[in-house]
Amino acid sequence: MSSIRATACSAAVCSIFACRASHRPDRHEGDGFRKAVPSELTSLAPTQHNVPPLSRPGRVAVRRNKEIFEVSHEIGAASRLADLLIEAREKGKKLTSEAIGDLVPPDAAAADAVQLAVAARLGSIGGYKVLQVGDNPGAWGAVLAKRIFEAPAAVAYSVSPLKVEAEIAFVFGRDLPGKPDGAAYSADDVAAAIDGAFAAFEILESCLAAEPRPSPLLGRADFMGNWGLVRGPVVADWRARVHADVAVRLEVGGRVAVDQKGGHPSGAPAHPLTWLANALAAAGRPLRAGEVVTTGAFGGGHDIAPGETAVATIEGFEPIRFTLKA
Repeated sequence: MSSIRATACSAAVCSIFACRASHRPDRHEGDGFRKAVPSELTSLAPTQHNVPPLSRPGRVAVRRNKEIFEVSHEIGAASRLADLLIEAREKGKKLTSEAIGDLVPPDAAAADAVQLAVAARLGSIGGYKVLQVGDNPGAWGAVLAKRIFEAPAAVAYSVSPLKVEAEIAFVFGRDLPGKPDGAAYSADDVAAAIDGAFAAFEILESCLAAEPRPSPLLGRADFMGNWGLVRGPVVADWRARVHADVAVRLEVGGRVAVDQKGGHPSGAPAHPLTWLANALAAAGRPLRAGEVVTTGAFGGGHDIAPGETAVATIEGFEPIRFTLKA
């Protein structure tokens, strides 16, 4: 890893660990990761051990030394998992549980730190995917800006197999950095920041071996399986078009893969946006104007082979096409 990329990786990891520490009490569990991350230690790189001398009263000094070693260990584990995921993406290999060992992230914040470290080395983030069921806490995955394509799109890629999903996505017209008084954004607040919605393909690729089934936190560290996004024309008057009973049809290689009304994992496709806006603001990575968010598939993911074309028709939007070139 070059020194510039290593610095970017470390900064991404440290940043999100600091936000986690500022919102949660210290907890100590796990092997590859440790969970005590004081916010004042965000300048530590994975290999640095800037331990203060034992000049303070005994217990305070010992505790601080322990915390510094633990945060360095946790940052190092996140960086090592990021290295494995990047190598897997570049070579098309699937990471086994043996290869990952004790580097499984212990919680959502640690998983997010890993995907931000991966993005820091692979390219800027152009948007997110989000999954939320009901009002439970959701999960997000980064979408690289260089992997966002305009429909109709034709892309050559043969590193590893891909899948396609038919989705509705949104583009934001203004930043959502968090309210000055610390209150949460409401659904109306978030909707007012949206410039429009569009039909989309989410393109999926996993770096993880299917068996044994990987931890959901590993999937989250792996961009939640996102490879890229194909975006259709933006519709500004989206509110009347985006609803729980929208009709969706997906064809892949001439085969009908999805033909249904409704069935979105969140019910209403816009529902997860409020959770995401608040979660990213709390993590210090707010949604920005121009970023796109896709919120879940109608009918799941479907294999697409080189040479095949996928066509998605979503009620209220123009049909979109994606071809995986042979």
